[in-house]
Amino acid sequence: MNAVLTSIQIFKAKGEPGTVLSEAEAVPDHGLTGDRHCMEDLKPISLSDAGLQEWNRAQEYDALCFHRFKTNLTIENLGKLSLKQGDQIRIGDRVVLEISGAFKKCYRDQCELYNHGVHCPLPGHMLFAVCRVGGAVREGDEVAHIPEK
Repeated sequence: MNAVLTSIQIFKAKGEPGTVLSEAEAVPDHGLTGDRHCMEDLKPISLSDAGLQEWNRAQEYDALCFHRFKTNLTIENLGKLSLKQGDQIRIGDRVVLEISGAFKKCYRDQCELYNHGVHCPLPGHMLFAVCRVGGAVREGDEVAHIPEK
């Protein structure tokens, strides 16, 4: 089953809703042009699996972290790539991202899911990446894990 880029969003300012795009420019050693995190060193691009978003919509209780974590690139079947820090992925024909970390914090004391005993898959499954080879990313681009050399 192939991984596919299904959604692109940039966030221009903290607290504002994202802008949905069909295409964005990935800047080498940084993130996506126009996003407020573009020039950060370790986590300028955020990635999530489309399945996490579907899971969240199906929940009876509010998943706090889904409101706090803003996803730049939503990728169908991202979880099937089994990525870890240091791994690289190719998006489309050219763009290469390197996984720089994962969202790990759980706000248990503030989360309705936790307080109702619902296991949240978010920690560890929302990833951060840095662009290593720049270019345009587009909705519908295939995403592939680049094997280590």
